Amino acid sequence: MSEGNTLFGLQPSAQTNESEEDQGCLVPVLHEEYEVKLELPATLGPVDLSGVGHLGASLVHHLHAVYFDTPTLDLARSGSTLRRRSGGTDAGWHLKIKGSEPSLRHEYQGPIHGARPPAALRQILPEGLANAPLIPVMRMNTTRVETPLLDSSRRTVALISDDTVRVGRPDPHDPDLEHGAKEWREIEVEYVSGDVGKLTEIEEVLVAQGARPARYASKLERALEEVGVRPSYQEQAEGNDSLGGLTLSAGDVIMGFISEQAGTIQAFEDAVTVDAPDAVHKVRVATRRLRSALQSYASLFDADAASGLVKMLRRELRWYAGALGLARDGEVLLDHIHVYADQIGMPEQTPELVAFLQFLQDRHDAARDVVIEAVRSPRYEELQDELSNFLADPPLSADADISARRALFGLAARPIKAVYDDYLVALQGPGPGNLWHEVRKRGKRVRYFMDALKRAYPAASESATAWEAVTDVLGEAQDAHVAAEALEDFLTLSPSVQGSLSPLREYMDYLMYEKTSEGASVVEDALAFAVIH
Repeated sequence: MSEGNTLFGLQPSAQTNESEEDQGCLVPVLHEEYEVKLELPATLGPVDLSGVGHLGASLVHHLHAVYFDTPTLDLARSGSTLRRRSGGTDAGWHLKIKGSEPSLRHEYQGPIHGARPPAALRQILPEGLANAPLIPVMRMNTTRVETPLLDSSRRTVALISDDTVRVGRPDPHDPDLEHGAKEWREIEVEYVSGDVGKLTEIEEVLVAQGARPARYASKLERALEEVGVRPSYQEQAEGNDSLGGLTLSAGDVIMGFISEQAGTIQAFEDAVTVDAPDAVHKVRVATRRLRSALQSYASLFDADAASGLVKMLRRELRWYAGALGLARDGEVLLDHIHVYADQIGMPEQTPELVAFLQFLQDRHDAARDVVIEAVRSPRYEELQDELSNFLADPPLSADADISARRALFGLAARPIKAVYDDYLVALQGPGPGNLWHEVRKRGKRVRYFMDALKRAYPAASESATAWEAVTDVLGEAQDAHVAAEALEDFLTLSPSVQGSLSPLREYMDYLMYEKTSEGASVVEDALAFAVIH
């Protein structure tokens, strides 16, 4: 670094550039940070701080950071920043939350672990954001000349950092930030020990020599402004189609729904690998909802995206949902067999039942391995990268600009008609089985549709509830059907126990017929809301 770009015109005594290595699970550590930020004119030369202390040896750090935020930039709006940084003396994950004083910030730090914000850090985010999608919104390369300010006892009073900052949008095709990047220079003065009032004295000396108080609370805030990053869709409250008097577009509502599902997938990413309670279920549902939305609202995306990116996302989400489905089916089966056995009065100690449950447990354990392998695969990483790109810059069509009520209400007719058609076919069928399963799958798509629609059209909530009943009741029939198939698989391996477990199979058949009959009734109720008032 040239003399004109160093804070004091001093040559650094050493350079550091720590390697980015996995350092294990994140355990965030909190410390309070008092600092002052100042902007430096490009022409400003060395400054003089001899009046407030002695200067120690300077070090140069090359810092590389990726900043994460929600698609609607909720963290930035709350005065918080979340980054993954390599280089320097504190490489890792950093979450900064503004404190009660202008110069005070609460900072949580943890080692580099994974490409996305870890669950432990999510729990510290501002209220309501623990399950929000967090996507890369900015890349920042900083060359930092760090100089300690010492008191008469050679104790460090403050660290003074002269930063040359270069920022740009995250772009896998531009790793060096060569296109559209912005650059500036600033000073950070961070309190270390002694009288915190020394920060004010240092700031006054720097301002007198040409620096000026920073206009932005953080580097990220300035970067977002310099690069021109804006929220990718308009935020909305559920059941309300306006914000600040502005009518929400169809794109706003749908992207809000899609982002919610993507956030759930991210937030429970680690949980599914350790079989945390209900984690696989939550992520599987979110994956299905997301895939369904991409299909149901295909007309809201431009033609190129619909045939390319959107189609690819649907395909990869189907793959991931399939991996999750094996584990989820295993969970459900184990729970249901216990309930079924209890309903018919079969003691859990029955040897044949114990053997069947162990058979199911072994299949579930194997399915968990499939999930772990999927989450740790390059294919999953690519899916998350493409999904982040999609959320950051949604490829919406002109139709997405139409009022949400107008556009989405019109799109609801087709999936409802599909349920009705399959329902008529199922009524003529031989009984419970694949035909009613198809009705359930169609009904689930409508349910997800209504869950999104009710954000802009509250009257859709009643319809959403009705379709939830369809999927729940027919889901019970499908669960009994899957359990019966699993029992047949077991009996193929152990035919000698068939007689002992026949009461269990009879009860499964009974549930299939009973829940299918009940399902036909709730489908009729749901279809009554085909015209929403």
